[in-house]
Amino acid sequence: MRIDKYGNCALCRKYKRITFEYIPPHGAFNNRKAKIISGDAYVKGVSNNYFEELSCLPYKEQQKGKGLYSLCAECNNLTGSYYGQAYIDFAQNIAYVMEKCNVVSGMNILVR
Repeated sequence: MRIDKYGNCALCRKYKRITFEYIPPHGAFNNRKAKIISGDAYVKGVSNNYFEELSCLPYKEQQKGKGLYSLCAECNNLTGSYYGQAYIDFAQNIAYVMEKCNVVSGMNILVR
């Protein structure tokens, strides 16, 4: 069951149905569960020296990847056409280099 969300689009500022914007784009390895940590919890954790242990901070799990409801469909499609594929190519190139250099990637976390 889909629940529509309405609000002012963060880009055009018009009151419309708001869509989910993947940040980074879905095709840039943003297709797994993500832990969403509030900015306040992150700052509090850093001030308490939990920077290396982000997993102990309170979070909400987001099933579809990192992002938020912020843009109307028109603006979401427009921004994706501007930078989406370039960002995906960049992320895939970085992943290739990391794999070749045996670098381990970190947790899938977004601080909001």
